[in-house]
Amino acid sequence: MKRFLGTTAVVLIILIITGYIGGFFTRETRTVEGCVLCRALRVSGIRYGFHYERIEESPITTWFRKNLDSQHGINPDHQHDWKNCAAVVNAGPDGGGIDSADIIFPPIFLLNPDIELSVLTQIPDRDTQINLIHSLNSPIRRLSKRRVDMLIRYHDIDLDT
Repeated sequence: MKRFLGTTAVVLIILIITGYIGGFFTRETRTVEGCVLCRALRVSGIRYGFHYERIEESPITTWFRKNLDSQHGINPDHQHDWKNCAAVVNAGPDGGGIDSADIIFPPIFLLNPDIELSVLTQIPDRDTQINLIHSLNSPIRRLSKRRVDMLIRYHDIDLDT
């Protein structure tokens, strides 16, 4: 009898641990935000009941710190300006209830960071670089979209011909 109870307890514990690791008992969420200034990404959420967060820096982040603000994202007085840049994903405990909340994200995230960095490095004046970054993040969405589109067109022009 003791052997049966011991075996049953072990099997039950294994099933509970497997279910927990498999995400059958916990809801998962994932949010991706981007800094509109330096284009770093912050991925956060809940997995297996535990909160996680990581920040992925981009080449623009390195350039931004080197040329415009050496303390950006490091010092609390120079924080990132996080905005949603992807849908928020929610997965139910059964694994089948995956949904996402649609968001309207800033137009700057339609611009490839490599294009933005290429244009910024061609501008010799620091104030003009800062003004360009802020103009691409106008609170008036229509203007931001237009400016991002113009920047992409400018980048695609072969200036050597």
